[in-house]
Amino acid sequence: MKIYEGSLVHGGTRFSYLDNQIEGDDVLLLHGHCSFKEQFKSLMLKNKSHRYVALDLPGHGTSSLLKEYTPENILEKVLEFLNLYNLKPKKIVGHSLGGHLALWLMEHLNDIEITLLSTVPLNNDSFKFNPFKINKTTEVFSMDDIDVKALQARCKNLTKNKDLLDLIVQGFQLSDDKLRVSKFPSFYKKNNIDEIKLISKSNKPIPLYYGVNDEVINIDYLARVKKHIGENLILNSIDQEGHYFDTQKVVI
Repeated sequence: MKIYEGSLVHGGTRFSYLDNQIEGDDVLLLHGHCSFKEQFKSLMLKNKSHRYVALDLPGHGTSSLLKEYTPENILEKVLEFLNLYNLKPKKIVGHSLGGHLALWLMEHLNDIEITLLSTVPLNNDSFKFNPFKINKTTEVFSMDDIDVKALQARCKNLTKNKDLLDLIVQGFQLSDDKLRVSKFPSFYKKNNIDEIKLISKSNKPIPLYYGVNDEVINIDYLARVKKHIGENLILNSIDQEGHYFDTQKVVI
């Protein structure tokens, strides 16, 4: 199966995307911080039950840069792309940052199903409980050295999959410098949307997949959120995996 790679330009903004162009419900795929659309290519090639569209978020991959990166600015551009491409997703799959965007889109799109990958639901009180780990691994999201060897050394704990590691390094190299340096996790503190409340009020349970060896998100915090939300958040752990894992392991 061939995947179409295209771009749309509107008002000086370029949106780059992948589309498997098959019959089926539209599924929007949103990658994580300093990643890009290729993260989902294996899923798009092997799962033929849906029409998948994977978008390069602003400042990532080959989409246009922004003067400033805020949750509101990025969300606005995702909505602009959906309108331009006449895409009406029934489902959204979001990894990390993409998962947060998927939750924010619940306030703008009707009756959508959400699947979260390596995403910790947040609200204004979350940072009292350290939702993200701060360690040598997460320092990669703030480093200004994008030399391949330097990135590989820092990214090796993000995944055990060699092919994924290469994609992670490439994603960092393609992302805007302003996204990397001193932006993690402070970017998320700018968000005023109560994601925990959104999940609690959802009329459909939301599955969340995470690797048991994730060095980015705090799994103890995730358990705390699950206890608060209850049955509307379905946690699915994946053995021997880190923050990035093969998306074919996800049930959509």
